[in-house]
Amino acid sequence: MTLQIPDGYAEIVMENPFLDLVGPIYGRDNEGRIEVGMYADDRHKNPGGVIHGGLLMTLVDNLMGATIHHTVGPRYAATVSLNCDFLSATKPGEWISGIGEVTRHTSSMVFIRGQLKADDRPIMTAAGVFKLLDSPSSRNNG
Repeated sequence: MTLQIPDGYAEIVMENPFLDLVGPIYGRDNEGRIEVGMYADDRHKNPGGVIHGGLLMTLVDNLMGATIHHTVGPRYAATVSLNCDFLSATKPGEWISGIGEVTRHTSSMVFIRGQLKADDRPIMTAAGVFKLLDSPSSRNNG
């Protein structure tokens, strides 16, 4: 079965070996805000047959990073805190998408929230704090 990617989405391509394992992830501009999405498949299921919460957390973390890049500028950002609330389960073959919103940012920190939906059903809300970095190498310097 071939799944149809919704209009306006293009694959997000970046040097991230982990996303190569779980993706592809797609993105689009939605009225000035970045929206990300993906189809989860059988490799993303937990033993209960629904999509693993770890995949949803990965997707919302990447959503928040893309939102920061779009809103604050092309900076590297490391996740300091990510709090997620699971609202509903999702199954393989459903289109999972989300939009984030920066609620506050300083010169070094970004506060952000986001929501994921499966088709049009809310499945997760999240709030995060991210540290802005000068370069990828500064990620390892605490």
